[in-house]
Amino acid sequence: MLRCGIRGCRLKVVEGPTHGRKTGDGVNLGYGSLKAAAPAKVQNAPRLNGSSLRIRVFTLLALLDSLCIVASYFTASLIYKPAGTGNQWLAIALAILPVFLVIAINCKAYSAEVLRRPTKGTLRGLQALTVAAGAVIMAAFFLKSSEMISRLTYCIGFMISFAVMALVRDIFLRKAARLFGNDPFAVALICDGDQTIPQDG
Repeated sequence: MLRCGIRGCRLKVVEGPTHGRKTGDGVNLGYGSLKAAAPAKVQNAPRLNGSSLRIRVFTLLALLDSLCIVASYFTASLIYKPAGTGNQWLAIALAILPVFLVIAINCKAYSAEVLRRPTKGTLRGLQALTVAAGAVIMAAFFLKSSEMISRLTYCIGFMISFAVMALVRDIFLRKAARLFGNDPFAVALICDGDQTIPQDG
């Protein structure tokens, strides 16, 4: 008896030659066949395949990161807004955002590993944010436009976004599987005999 680790499905080995006969409820192996028993429990909730689930998780994670950056600089403008700066906070956020996304993708902040190791995923996101903020201010300095940017607003926005992103990423990556009602990976576990299947993965 072989047992599949997905939804308690069991595969029964039927001994004896099949001589090319088709088995209606199993897989013909030439010698013996595998028969799938009914799953122990079937949930009514729809299940997504691993690829679709990962795309959905990473898309939502990227949206949350973007929202953290934009909302943080908006909050910074409420805390400190020099006269005549207008919507400078939005210009800063929109300048950092594409750089952050490129760096985050390059440093694998949206990879399968971050779902298995939430702490590393959080650190990679913060690393990308730090590099992006540094790159934007350096570009503004070399383009001689740094004097047009409120340094205090820039620093306050960065500190807020750093703290908020750390919190949001950590919570989201730890709760991703529960939020989507499925694990982001499709794993089949085959056990020999009546061996106990671990439920914690």
